[in-house]
Amino acid sequence: MQLFTLACITDEHSHGALVDLENSPILRNSLAINAKEFHDEGITGIAQEEFILSELVVADFVDTSSSVPLFSERAKTVLSSCGELEFHKCIVRYNTTELTFYAGKVLKHLQLIRSFPKGKMYPTYFEEIPQDFWIARDANWPTYSIYASDKFVELCLQNKLNIIFYLIDRRTGEFATLT
Repeated sequence: MQLFTLACITDEHSHGALVDLENSPILRNSLAINAKEFHDEGITGIAQEEFILSELVVADFVDTSSSVPLFSERAKTVLSSCGELEFHKCIVRYNTTELTFYAGKVLKHLQLIRSFPKGKMYPTYFEEIPQDFWIARDANWPTYSIYASDKFVELCLQNKLNIIFYLIDRRTGEFATLT
């Protein structure tokens, strides 16, 4: 099984811009992804200026400043079938435009990261994945990243979701672009 990470399709032009989530105490702390309660409480966000609106409206995945992934309505419909995400409505403002996304709580946590070698930019990963999964966070470093499996990537590609996937070299931690 291969290991992937996700990126927004706008990253090439927006240089890694994020959505800043606001007005939600549970989301202000990036550890909220581990919170037992993750209710709809008027989650809102502001897209950073570097985004290009025409790309943002067709993105099916957007990164946030609080490590909580945002998915489009289309992605929510497709990804609900994997049973490893909980979705909560989020209104994202970009200037005067409001867009509807869904904050995704990743339900599965696995031992994926082996270590963070001193002086290295990326962690190293375990060669063996402990169990079958669609999408997960690392059990020890849950705010570092979100990880996708082959079958998650295949589901997204089959449904033509606008998400970029990076294949992770588990020995070096470096990424190679898949889509």
